[in-house]
Amino acid sequence: MIRIVRTARLRAVERQVADAQARLAEVRAGADRALARHMAELLAAAERQRAAEVTASSEGYRADIAEGQAKELREENTQLVAELRALEETPLTVFITLYNGRVHSVHATEEAAQAAAENDPTDPAPPAPWGAWVPVPAEGPRPKWIMRRASVHGLLNGVHAPAAGVHDAPEGVHSGDAGGGERG
Repeated sequence: MIRIVRTARLRAVERQVADAQARLAEVRAGADRALARHMAELLAAAERQRAAEVTASSEGYRADIAEGQAKELREENTQLVAELRALEETPLTVFITLYNGRVHSVHATEEAAQAAAENDPTDPAPPAPWGAWVPVPAEGPRPKWIMRRASVHGLLNGVHAPAAGVHDAPEGVHSGDAGGGERG
């Protein structure tokens, strides 16, 4: 069967097709915009996820490093405590210089004590025969500088520096009649 379509009807159908195509173009544009927004949101979410994974990985790595360092420090601390306890049990010989009968300085070696007395900026000891240990005379003039050997036990052993002068006389220690020592 053949159907005869009038021009008016043909134009109405053509307008409907054009309107449908225009609506289709609008819907496609809207869908494209929605798809572009959705893709941008997915990319942003993926980037945030990647950044979070990197941060988590980095924090985990840092935590692993910190844990390793803490373990090393604990081991070193344990070792140092053991060494300190061993030193506390060991007697240590120190050399004490006296100036006018008062403590001037304490040293790890005899040579360091002699050098400190002989290089004192206020009243240096004469380069005397320090080698002989002689008792201080009971009567008569006492020497200004005297060196004594002493054995020390306890915590001082752990903080005593080897072969170095431990104490430099502060300014004014030897001034006046009071002699050595910080408080005269």
